[in-house]
Amino acid sequence: GWGAAWFLEKVNIRNESSGEEYYFLCGKWLQATGSDTLVRELAARSADGTACRDLVNYKVDVITGDRRGAGTSANVHVVLFGENGDTGKRSLEPNGLGFSRKETETFGVEAVDLGAISRIEIGHDNSGWLAGWFLDKVIITNQTSGEIQYFPCGQWLDSSEGDGNIVRELLPAEDGPTYKPLVSYSLEITTGDRRGA
Repeated sequence: GWGAAWFLEKVNIRNESSGEEYYFLCGKWLQATGSDTLVRELAARSADGTACRDLVNYKVDVITGDRRGAGTSANVHVVLFGENGDTGKRSLEPNGLGFSRKETETFGVEAVDLGAISRIEIGHDNSGWLAGWFLDKVIITNQTSGEIQYFPCGQWLDSSEGDGNIVRELLPAEDGPTYKPLVSYSLEITTGDRRGA
């Protein structure tokens, strides 16, 4: 609605038992348009402004598979889980036509350092026309350490295909094919020379 955008300067939290104070600096708009978003991950900072935990930029490459109707127009999200916590649900808003067959969409996810990523959750809200999606894999790169992890899928995220799930939990694995490629066949049919054939 009108005036729904909000410029968040900072959040202060004080532990009443210990007296410790944490400052979460934002300095950005919270809105659902353009490059701004309704959700922001803010790193806790001490009174002198130093981060309590390091922030890391994760590059998330989402690769749609090679199947007829593989792309989706639904709203896609991802959650990264690591030894130090998780990112919470993050919306992935592609440029252009969205998640298209045999295409890679790249996103940036800023979060506190999760450590080794143990699993991810990826899915969609089943909205829009042609919501079903054939996901090949997700590749996550820790931009600080350079570590690359592969999360193969090779399945439909579709309420009317396969097992009907629109959200999947993926575990890290070696890179490689996640599904069998399509094979083209030539078909020759010969009608017999019998009467009435």
